Amino acid sequence: MAQDSADLRASLEGLEKATLIDLLMELAERDQTAGRLLSLRTNAVDPDPAALSALVDGLKRTRRLSDVALTKWCRAADDALRTLDTFAAGHPAAIRPLYQRALRHLTAPDFDGRPDSGLVAVREVVDRAVDGLVATCRATPPDPVEFARWLADVQVRSSRFPGFSVGPFAEVLGAEGLASYWQRLSDLEENASSAAGPGAWLRRRAIFRLREAYLIDVVKNVDRLVEFYADDLSLPERYVRIGETLRAAGRCDEAIAWLQRGMAEAPWGRKSICDLLVAVYAETGRLKEAARARLDNFTRDPDEYNYRKLLEAAEAIDAVTFARAQAMTMLRERAKHGGANGADPLVRILVAIDEIDEAWAAAQVFGCSDECKFLLARNRAKHHPGDAIPIYAQEVDNAIARMDREGYETAARLLVQLRDLHQRAGSDFGVYLDHVKSTHRRKGALMERLADARL
Repeated sequence: MAQDSADLRASLEGLEKATLIDLLMELAERDQTAGRLLSLRTNAVDPDPAALSALVDGLKRTRRLSDVALTKWCRAADDALRTLDTFAAGHPAAIRPLYQRALRHLTAPDFDGRPDSGLVAVREVVDRAVDGLVATCRATPPDPVEFARWLADVQVRSSRFPGFSVGPFAEVLGAEGLASYWQRLSDLEENASSAAGPGAWLRRRAIFRLREAYLIDVVKNVDRLVEFYADDLSLPERYVRIGETLRAAGRCDEAIAWLQRGMAEAPWGRKSICDLLVAVYAETGRLKEAARARLDNFTRDPDEYNYRKLLEAAEAIDAVTFARAQAMTMLRERAKHGGANGADPLVRILVAIDEIDEAWAAAQVFGCSDECKFLLARNRAKHHPGDAIPIYAQEVDNAIARMDREGYETAARLLVQLRDLHQRAGSDFGVYLDHVKSTHRRKGALMERLADARL
């Protein structure tokens, strides 16, 4: 696309003036939008307010945009902003409201569910509109209180655009406007706190990020930022943000104290807290404390990630053997006394470190969940297909019991795998398959899936 544009430009630059004018006139006659753009761009002295308003309002969308529509929309936005830029320096008071309207339109469509990579072009035009608005505000400052309220209201619904923050407008707003901006966000947060539903949660998150950006970009006070995060510690990420803030400020002891508090108080999400705590310990040379934090976290949440992180921390102090022994002792105690599925962590970790025989033995002694058994069977099947067969058969029964399309497709896929297991184990798959078909012969959809799988 870039090469095509370059080739076109080169061709146009080689045309005679009269020929180029004829082409532009023909384009203007065929395309009303192109004609309006040409008229506006060639009359940069006196802008036509009605024409400029129509150009900007042409960006208004109320529905989710397809990829193709989004590309066209971004091109239209680029054209509109280029036109506004043409008049901005000479007529800032007239153009400023149009930049505001453009930003409202550009941030209005539903972008939920679209990955950040799909918003690159949109963010570019939003950033351009922000730059244009900042420039016109500096040339002809708006009422700071009124502008602050407008800015907060639009930003709350445009959290996918990090470039559209309060920072660039701080100078324009001044002390009075910034105070009004913060108050407006506080009022919006209070209203959102009493609302319910997923939309209300997204709105609260957007307001939180805007208030956070204000404290980072404008206030620039570490204690104020920590106080802000600490106001609501219901989310584990707040401990992480406090730790990151204090760490960046060189206040590592305070960061450690907050992260230790998070490890003790957070009901979930401790992995990220522990990761940061260990990083700060390592940076300050407290490697034994880092290993102890990993062991404590593994004891509370014994899974593969925490096990590997424990050994990683132990390696730094030459204590891998000790850490592994401590971990396995804890896992076996949990398997003995942890109740139903208490052995799952032990079995899963043994499978993860490729100790399949030991995992199989643990499952026989302590038992484990069906999900864990199937994980073990998939790994056991390579060298012991006969051991895996009963567990696969149970999974077939479970899949059929769901009595839906997905369940039947899963059952057919498992039966194909069972056929291979029976062949390698030297057992009769046909007898088993006949039993399955006879038992479920009235399930037409299942029989169709089996036929599709050539069973």
